[in-house]
Amino acid sequence: MNEQLVQNIQYRRDVMRVLVSFTFVGGLLFSVVNFNRDIYILAAIELGFGFYSAFLWRIIPTTPNFSRWVLMYIIPCFLVILYALSLPQSSEAMFVWILTIPLVSYLLIGRQQGFWVSVFFYCVGYYRLSLAVYRRQQ
Repeated sequence: MNEQLVQNIQYRRDVMRVLVSFTFVGGLLFSVVNFNRDIYILAAIELGFGFYSAFLWRIIPTTPNFSRWVLMYIIPCFLVILYALSLPQSSEAMFVWILTIPLVSYLLIGRQQGFWVSVFFYCVGYYRLSLAVYRRQQ
């Protein structure tokens, strides 16, 4: 296999391990915050996703199906972000998380797939954002 391609895949594996480590810690912390704010469904989802990230941390270094596992990480991650955006109790700072979508997509799945994943989730996120702004104005 091409030496540069092997280094690129190893780099993506390393980035993925760091991301799932942060997701594990963040999932635990945000679930505690949301349990205290009485947003139980979101807190349970974040807690579950945090433990799912710990599971992925073990799989990522050795799996031959790395790109599939990446998609099985970023799609639920972005869906959790969009779900949190749709809640009326979510803070306005939650909308900043949309900005992480292209960064994570491009780092883990490359330019082409990352672009299309980013476009899809940005469009859905923009729709959620406009609904939330409309609800708050009412």
